[in-house]
Amino acid sequence: MQNVKRDIAQYAKEFLMEHIRFDVVKKTILLPEVLSHYAADFGSKKSDLLRYALQILGPPFAARYNKFKENAKTEKVHLDYVSRDFTPLFSFSETYF
Repeated sequence: MQNVKRDIAQYAKEFLMEHIRFDVVKKTILLPEVLSHYAADFGSKKSDLLRYALQILGPPFAARYNKFKENAKTEKVHLDYVSRDFTPLFSFSETYF
């Protein structure tokens, strides 16, 4: 069970690092929309999710976040969800042989 928890934590870190985006022009941090379905796990606000990301992703993410705030020239940032297209890039019905 310990290995499963460790693996889930690692996959969560990888997912967040890959999918959280910073838009300096709009002064917005874009969070994966799928996380909105699990908001109760992080807290009631988007800022709770950002706090969670800062906690589990540690110094590398905190450095990216601080650089973003510096480049955006603001202390107040906006948080928004961005949808992701999960449409497969191929079809299992296609024959490749």
